[in-house]
Amino acid sequence: MITVTSIRKTCNACPSQWEGTIDDGRVIYARYRWGTLTIVLGKTLGEALRSPHIYEADLGDDLDGLLSYDQLKHHTARFIRWPEREEQ
Repeated sequence: MITVTSIRKTCNACPSQWEGTIDDGRVIYARYRWGTLTIVLGKTLGEALRSPHIYEADLGDDLDGLLSYDQLKHHTARFIRWPEREEQ
């Protein structure tokens, strides 16, 4: 189980995306665009963006880019423990 210690939404729609840190200090980046949710990890954001996806799921159609934090938590609850709320 991955434990996210901080998370902030960096774009509200098209794509919906979040950046944060996990309990071992690595960066987590989640993005929902073109109906696909992807999540990556890395020592830095740049490294995370070049890393293979640790999670990828098609959730909507090709034009969908809007995902709420609650939906993000719901779709990944089996392997990621998220903070109750996003940072503002």
